Amino acid sequence: MFNDDGMLDKSIKKELPRWAIWHSFLIIAIVLSISSLLTNFFAGAKNLIDFALLLYLIQFACYGLLPCYIACVYYGHKPASLGLVLKKEKVHLIFHFGALWGISLYVINVLITLLQWLVFHGYDYDMQSIMQLMQSSQNGWETAGLVICVVLLAPICEEIFFRGFLFSAIKAKFGRWIGIIASAAIFSAMHFDLWVILPLFVGGIGFAYIYDKYGNIFINIFAHMIWNSIALSLFFRVLK
Repeated sequence: MFNDDGMLDKSIKKELPRWAIWHSFLIIAIVLSISSLLTNFFAGAKNLIDFALLLYLIQFACYGLLPCYIACVYYGHKPASLGLVLKKEKVHLIFHFGALWGISLYVINVLITLLQWLVFHGYDYDMQSIMQLMQSSQNGWETAGLVICVVLLAPICEEIFFRGFLFSAIKAKFGRWIGIIASAAIFSAMHFDLWVILPLFVGGIGFAYIYDKYGNIFINIFAHMIWNSIALSLFFRVLK
């Protein structure tokens, strides 16, 4: 199920990234600076969901577009350097492997979360901020905007940045497994939620492994979409 390397064209030697690890930290610094400035500017805003949607859009734009600019425009790489490879005859493999890996990683995530509940029973856990916003949304447009952020924009932009850009740079400098572990650690830490650090760290390892195995970011994106869609569906079911 997982071992078909049909997504890989082994006759083509992948070009080593000419961007550096520090470029990734520069993008993170830009995202954090913009987020801080906007948070201070809109402090006390009446409609927090509108502000949150604007903030998410800016963050995702930075994570998705800046790596593409640095890699493809500034350094002249082809989009394939970020795993942006899409061939008609292999689209079905993207859905096949993406679904298998997305479901598998989500199940692992649930098992780790349950283990945490058993070990840290009684821990006062707050839902992730975006889930809190969904719970308080007042109309369908707000909910739809948040769903698009979770199911579509986050998977696309996070996979391009954390796997296509960050993981590739660390792997080129320090090797495969340091790249997998380091990119997963940064991925989990950037969610700024102590409770989800371990599940997302393991998930980040899984996503980096998928990208390293297939070299196609679209598999990662679809797997991430499946993960987030399942989580969101269960969340809405609980709300009902």
